[in-house]
Amino acid sequence: MPDRKLISERNFKHWWSIISNLDAPTLQENASSLSYLRGCEEYLGLKRLPEQHYPDFPPTDLLLKLPAFTNLEQGDLQILRGWLLLGENNLQTSIWAETLLRYAEINQSSLMKKAFAKFRSIKAARHVLLEMTVFLLDFYFEKYDLRFLNLVLKMSELRGLFYKGSLTKALGNNILRPSVLLQIRVLIMGEAAFQKLGNIQSL
Repeated sequence: MPDRKLISERNFKHWWSIISNLDAPTLQENASSLSYLRGCEEYLGLKRLPEQHYPDFPPTDLLLKLPAFTNLEQGDLQILRGWLLLGENNLQTSIWAETLLRYAEINQSSLMKKAFAKFRSIKAARHVLLEMTVFLLDFYFEKYDLRFLNLVLKMSELRGLFYKGSLTKALGNNILRPSVLLQIRVLIMGEAAFQKLGNIQSL
């Protein structure tokens, strides 16, 4: 496991002070990024957000697809996350999680390149990989399988995927793009998971 903090306490407290002051409709509009945090915000001493409902997703053929990165479409990961968080289609969700874990482990250094080749846009490729990182981290909190946390911590260091230095600027300018909020979700939940593991190992 990596042996460093993901983010400074000052950073995540500043980010959260901005997010926690958002009005209820704005929070709900961003519920796919900010809901079901598993108490990680409170573990880090942050204020719990008002409850949000994971957004409804449209009809999908995802149950009919062979689980593989090459078969992903842009909206599939949000559906997989919804299934996981709402306890639906558990077997298929687990198969997708294991498949994407293995793919990301094998192709870690070339993930951005492969995502760009598939989605033909840097913006789309980055968004899909951020959603995939969030899905794998959410799956860790469901199963507490350290393989998933270990991979997420590595992905948080991938060049071109996370821009930790620009998050404060983006939030300060009231930019609430999903890419911004998904990064903050991963960094806060990953930091909480990392700290919990450190506390357990020190017992």
